[in-house]
Amino acid sequence: MLLLFLHVTAEQLLKPPH
Repeated sequence: MLLLFLHVTAEQLLKPPH
């Protein structure tokens, strides 16, 4: 699902895991 991919990608870009 593109929506799911975009959602996950956006979260990674906004909140990079440390």
